[in-house]
Amino acid sequence: MDEIYLDNAATTAMSPAALQAMTECMRECFGNPSSLHMAGQRAASRLEEARDIIAEAIGASADEIFFTSGATESNNLALRGFVLSNGAGNVRLVTQATEHPSVLNTANYLRQEGIDVTVLPVDENGMIVSEPDEALFSGDGRTVLLSVMHTNNETGAVFPVEKLAEAARRNGGIYHCDAVQAVGKAPIDAAGTGIDMLSASAHKFHGPKGTGFLYVRKGIDLRNVTFGGEQERSLRPGTVNAPAIWAMAVALRECVSGMEENSERMRTLKALLKRSLAEKCPGIHVNAEGAPANDCTLSVSFPGVGADMLLYGLDREGLRVSAGSACSAGSLEISHVIKAMGAEKYGAPIRFSLSRFTTEEEVMRAAETVSSVFGRLTEK
Repeated sequence: MDEIYLDNAATTAMSPAALQAMTECMRECFGNPSSLHMAGQRAASRLEEARDIIAEAIGASADEIFFTSGATESNNLALRGFVLSNGAGNVRLVTQATEHPSVLNTANYLRQEGIDVTVLPVDENGMIVSEPDEALFSGDGRTVLLSVMHTNNETGAVFPVEKLAEAARRNGGIYHCDAVQAVGKAPIDAAGTGIDMLSASAHKFHGPKGTGFLYVRKGIDLRNVTFGGEQERSLRPGTVNAPAIWAMAVALRECVSGMEENSERMRTLKALLKRSLAEKCPGIHVNAEGAPANDCTLSVSFPGVGADMLLYGLDREGLRVSAGSACSAGSLEISHVIKAMGAEKYGAPIRFSLSRFTTEEEVMRAAETVSSVFGRLTEK
């Protein structure tokens, strides 16, 4: 039985080019980039070349890119680092209800530390209900730190990033964007859009797991939240993983160079999957259908079945999908995203997420598999 992998919002397979780049770098640039000898400097040179590639890919300067272990660390560093740098009494954090747990849980931690935190509600499409200016106006001299993602990891809904950045700027605030589901898949112009900080993970765009980056616009002051050496200009101490970072840069460059073609392919395949599921599985509900959406993520709720039984049945047939964020592993409770949208009433949510390597044949087989499993479960 051939596996059909449609869980690319959770993680992607490494591209052959990225895998080769990482292997070669591990062999040829294994030195510590902080060492002054030639082996270390070879690694350091490759590291800075990667920084240049990544900066160019997102419309930033190389000295605005800081390497991390991934977006969870980047999100923590952006939010906690900003609060530490500016003083707890001088910052108000504003976010929204369908953010990734690495933002929402950090916000909860900061609230316990005495930070004023506002979590904005969303409508049935996962879009923020209130106008940005209404939520961001402070009037008390505190700096508002706005943290709203680019693209939702469960529904694919896309937020108005430029509008949010403008609203933050108008109100003297700072805008942080978790762009995990956008980098490598959608055009990103951090400087041109007005984003102040941006987080990304390599494994979402066919790079290796355990590496990512944080963009920090010049002039934004962050305090380190971990302590150690002087790597990454003392903001993120620890020996830098040059091979993984080089592979991340290669993967991102590859995605950006073929973005237009890849986006068109995935958009076509997503439409085909959506249409096929609607034809074969009457009564299903597409979540966040009224929101602007990315090209690769489709969240569908199936009535009359449990998510656990549906996922188990699909997995037995070789179809790899999920009920929501992989960061809630081990739990099949309805996710906070679905609850915030009020969509739990529609049934068991299943997330299908494509990549540039997904084929039309896989999409058609996936629809047939879902139809078969869903049909068996609803007959009982």
